[in-house]
Amino acid sequence: MVSFDVIQKYFGPLVKVEDFVVSTPIYHQCVMHKSAAIRVSVTIGENCLLGANTKVEDGVELGPGVIVLNHTTINTYVKVGRETVVGGGTNIGTGSIIDAFLKIGNFVNICPGAVVVEDIPDFSTVFGKTLPF
Repeated sequence: MVSFDVIQKYFGPLVKVEDFVVSTPIYHQCVMHKSAAIRVSVTIGENCLLGANTKVEDGVELGPGVIVLNHTTINTYVKVGRETVVGGGTNIGTGSIIDAFLKIGNFVNICPGAVVVEDIPDFSTVFGKTLPF
């Protein structure tokens, strides 16, 4: 398990871990922006990316390789961003990508490999669409 001191050492002092408990597992090779905020009982799998202003609520499980984006570059000088919120009790499957500025509801299941490009209401299940070869 990871302690708050370890999180600050590896992710920087500005990472917000709200109501932190030692039982919140964050696996290796995760990248979190300094403005990302996670709550209690969140499991973050290995090789995950949490973008700027990402808010992850209680009881969320992020599978390995999940990417939560949260910025769009208009040109090299201007970046536009709002908060991306992952609601409580949500499970996001391996390799899924959450596009910027979205609200993922509470108790949502996102199947592995899904690319989410719009808001998802509470208690929903999202499937990815595979491309034909």
